[in-house]
Amino acid sequence: VTDGKFAEALEIFSGVLTATALTVVSSRQEVAHLKELQGICRDYIIALNLELLRKKTSAPKRAVELAAYFTHMNLQPAHTMLALKSAMTVAYKLKNFNTASSFARRLRELNPRQEISTQARKVIQLCDANPGDAVPLAYDERNPFVVCAISFVPIYRGSPLPVSYTHLT
Repeated sequence: VTDGKFAEALEIFSGVLTATALTVVSSRQEVAHLKELQGICRDYIIALNLELLRKKTSAPKRAVELAAYFTHMNLQPAHTMLALKSAMTVAYKLKNFNTASSFARRLRELNPRQEISTQARKVIQLCDANPGDAVPLAYDERNPFVVCAISFVPIYRGSPLPVSYTHLT
């Protein structure tokens, strides 16, 4: 993931997730560990799919939305930093300065390397001097959400499931 080999990482996480379904365990502790591993794999699979889709999309607004969703996945701190740096960059290019500033602030909270911290600080300064977002996004950073693994859109807490999911309940 850190090297940007997202397709290969996706294949590995998918294989591990499949293997967990066939793993025999003998204690509650092993069950808990297996469930934790499944959650990690699930988050990385969705995150990697978000990033692969972002790289394919030609619509700048959708690219920023996908990058934004990626920043909310439960990943290792180093991978979250990469997601935030990417989201900060694409939001800034779209002239979504409030959104870019938010990503930059979150990035700085993770104590990145000095050069990345300096870049984030500069983005915050530039964005604060030009507040606002040029393009409205389907993204609310303050409202907790999960990302739909099919449509790659957020499902916000308390909102009804999309119509396509009603048959599953």
